[in-house]
Amino acid sequence: MLYYSYRLFCGMGHDGDRMTSYRAGRDIPYWREPAPSTDVLHLRIVNDGRIVTQYYSSDGIE
Repeated sequence: MLYYSYRLFCGMGHDGDRMTSYRAGRDIPYWREPAPSTDVLHLRIVNDGRIVTQYYSSDGIE
């Protein structure tokens, strides 16, 4: 999670089957993230000049 106020955040999570994205403190259920079903998934959140980009990788490299 990346918090930008005491109540609002953005982030991502993976439960082994599907990924959930969060924006403005709410999950974003209107699209299914294309993440694979797996036991291990590497997640990264980058804040570059207040532009937040979220990445995932199944191997931690690509």
